[in-house]
Amino acid sequence: FEMIIPISIFLLISGSDDWTTYEGHCYHVSSVEHTFNVGQTYCHKRNAKYVSIRSAEQNRFISNLAVLKDIWLNGQQESLNSQTFKWLDGNVFNYTNWYSGAPEMIHEDYINCIYTKSDEIIK
Repeated sequence: FEMIIPISIFLLISGSDDWTTYEGHCYHVSSVEHTFNVGQTYCHKRNAKYVSIRSAEQNRFISNLAVLKDIWLNGQQESLNSQTFKWLDGNVFNYTNWYSGAPEMIHEDYINCIYTKSDEIIK
């Protein structure tokens, strides 16, 4: 089962010359739509990963970089029906800007999928 959520753009962190730099990280915006898993493969091939939003300032930067776009994030729910979330690197969320009514479960196969819409993080 591979659910496709219409994601227009996602962000990657890496160290490439043609990416946008912000606070010591390089950000790349792709215009190709991907599922979460296909996007992860795209990232790994480029020695990159989905972005983790750790502050309001970084959230604003990302929102300005990808205005009105949906972006996959590097986050996951700890377990099904859990209200605890962490970044895929194991760090706990220290900043959230949840959309009204979020987080919500879209499908149990997607507890590891979080995306942002405009400047609001939703799952």
